[in-house]
Amino acid sequence: MYTDLAGKTALITGAGKRTGIGYAIARKLAGFKTHIVIADLGMNDDSKSDVKTGKRDEMLDIADELKKEFGIETLAVNLDVSRTDSIEDMAKTVKDKFDNIHILCNNAGASFGVPNAVHNYEEEAWLKTIDVNLHGVFRVSKAIVPMMTGTGGSIINTASRAGKVPPLFNGAYAAAKAGVIMMLKRSFLEQPQKNRKKQCVKRFLWDVLGPLKKWPTL
Repeated sequence: MYTDLAGKTALITGAGKRTGIGYAIARKLAGFKTHIVIADLGMNDDSKSDVKTGKRDEMLDIADELKKEFGIETLAVNLDVSRTDSIEDMAKTVKDKFDNIHILCNNAGASFGVPNAVHNYEEEAWLKTIDVNLHGVFRVSKAIVPMMTGTGGSIINTASRAGKVPPLFNGAYAAAKAGVIMMLKRSFLEQPQKNRKKQCVKRFLWDVLGPLKKWPTL
């Protein structure tokens, strides 16, 4: 269907577990012969974490699966979107293999300290939720955009209905996703007029690509 995606390279964060939305995005793009970078925490089975994340072995399995099934190039790379040094290491690894990125899907996200009313949140949980869901999008985009300039590529951020209609007892996540929506709108307007284009994302993957109808093009 989308023959223009063949041979291009997509980086999807939070794509390291088969039960996740990022994996579904990766498989869909791989079906169009797009080369895939699977980015996730890559923590060991004995690692302690508050949320389900992509384990290194599963990330490698996914990369191998997509490569064999769709005949594309793949890469599994560890990434912590809350750490600049991890993002820089990821960007270097990706550039060494693919040189350019054409599609960036900022999909990694999590909620901490829920359920809780805003005034009852623990500060650490509130800040961590904002850091992963909002600041992580900023950090990864900042690192990857230099690899996208001149490619005609696109940035797709996983937003949420929570960013428009806040859910009960999940205030930090709602605030972060509202920030993601506004950041992408602002990024779109900051692009030169000649580089802007409209992309309409239909309802699929549980509406996770968010309510935005316009995406910034580089």
